[in-house]
Amino acid sequence: MKNILVIGCSNGHRKHRALRQVFQEKKSKEKTISHGIDGDEFLIDEYCTYSNLSMSGAGNLYIRHRLFDYIKKQLPDYVYLQFSGLIRRDVYFLQEAQDIFLNAATSGYKIVDDKIFMGGGNLIDGTISTWQKKIFSMMYSKNYSINNYESLQEVFLCLSILEKLRIRHNYTFYYDPTNPPTEITRDEGTLSKFPDFINCQNLLPSPLNFAIENGYSVADGVHFGDEAFLDYVRHHKEKFHVNLDDK
Repeated sequence: MKNILVIGCSNGHRKHRALRQVFQEKKSKEKTISHGIDGDEFLIDEYCTYSNLSMSGAGNLYIRHRLFDYIKKQLPDYVYLQFSGLIRRDVYFLQEAQDIFLNAATSGYKIVDDKIFMGGGNLIDGTISTWQKKIFSMMYSKNYSINNYESLQEVFLCLSILEKLRIRHNYTFYYDPTNPPTEITRDEGTLSKFPDFINCQNLLPSPLNFAIENGYSVADGVHFGDEAFLDYVRHHKEKFHVNLDDK
């Protein structure tokens, strides 16, 4: 049985289904296990297990932690990482501090792997508490690219462990930081080019840019639908380093 891992922000939710539809030729009746609206989702059949650990509002620190924690337990056969906005800075606390945390926080967090993650992309969420907004306010600036270097370090760490362990993988950013297609993504952090320490060999084009260029609706300038992503995977099929039917 193959183990497929997908991690991203809100744009990563359900996207493992497109990988299954395009790449998995042999299928059997599926079983889906979902841990809440923003929880981890698992899809299992006789041939493959898909683990989707995406979190709404997540930044790249969250993606790095979830990848390392997953690999600590088992090695996946293929990993698809959909990195988030470069400006986003996540915070995590130990789960043993849950009672204290829940007295101060209202939403925009996820408790998993003995950690409490506060996603940096939830700063504009009107439902988070004043305390959460104060925490995030000390990590952001009107200079929208101020956190780029720290965020790219998270990307580097993810790619390094996948390369070191020789795990098949691809990655992208939900938007292209070198060519952000909307005003809101320009505020997510931009780059003139990727730095030399980022290995772009397994980098895929941005699914958001693809959706907009191909006429799919992106009403909020951020979120593309499942149909757009399925078309994206089909269009770039040869660039994915995944083979779910090999022995």
